[in-house]
Amino acid sequence: MLDCKICGKNLYKNITFNNMFRLDYYVHSECIDKLVFNNEEQVIPIESNTIIYDYVFKELPSSFNKEYLELNYLNQVLEKHIEKKGWSMMILYDELVKKFIQNNNPYLLINLTNYPILLISLEENNIAVFEQL
Repeated sequence: MLDCKICGKNLYKNITFNNMFRLDYYVHSECIDKLVFNNEEQVIPIESNTIIYDYVFKELPSSFNKEYLELNYLNQVLEKHIEKKGWSMMILYDELVKKFIQNNNPYLLINLTNYPILLISLEENNIAVFEQL
């Protein structure tokens, strides 16, 4: 059985003419329709530095396979910011970085450079730690 790479359910549960003969059928079209893409970034000024926060999806259902989505969609944010080149350090803002920032002083991260820091993530995370500075 082939399962959807996003939701994990059987791809051929509902066989239609559209999916019967597709060789590259890995994801339900309904799953792609459920993805809410983000088109804007947040800029947070902190003292003499700036944090640019960008993410791929506004929200993701908890049942979706985040590893597959990172592998296939995080590159869109990377390509967008590599072309802009308006930052000096890029950090993948995941749960480990989030815990580090919450448990330590966020100024440790901010003082690493005098140029903007780019935080990227798959889905929108709470960045209130930076907004309070």
